[in-house]
Amino acid sequence: MNIEISQLGFEDIFKRIEQLDKQALLKFADIINGLIYQKNQESEQEAQLLKKIKTHVPATMKRRQKELYTKMQNNTLSLPERDELLLLNSMIEEKVAEKINLMGKLAQLRQISIEQLNHELNPESTYAKA
Repeated sequence: MNIEISQLGFEDIFKRIEQLDKQALLKFADIINGLIYQKNQESEQEAQLLKKIKTHVPATMKRRQKELYTKMQNNTLSLPERDELLLLNSMIEEKVAEKINLMGKLAQLRQISIEQLNHELNPESTYAKA
């Protein structure tokens, strides 16, 4: 038995499903259970991605980078501090690249653009405006 549901409301769909025989209803239930499982998996994956995306560069790291950058501008940066600044820049750059990669995965999962995702995650940001 085929059911046309393209223009039906929920109640109408339910009434049509009630008309299915036992075998068709069991098959339908299996399909629905598979869809529910898939949605749960996507939700879990999305939650994990969001958690990783929201893991920011530590404030202490940013603060130290700023201190060293100021010293560099004032020509008071020592060689060890220069090496530390290069290392900090590299570490922060790596974290930002990882965040962008994760945002790409989340945007793909949600089937939206990275720009849209950025706006959803940072609605107050000037850079997030689509």
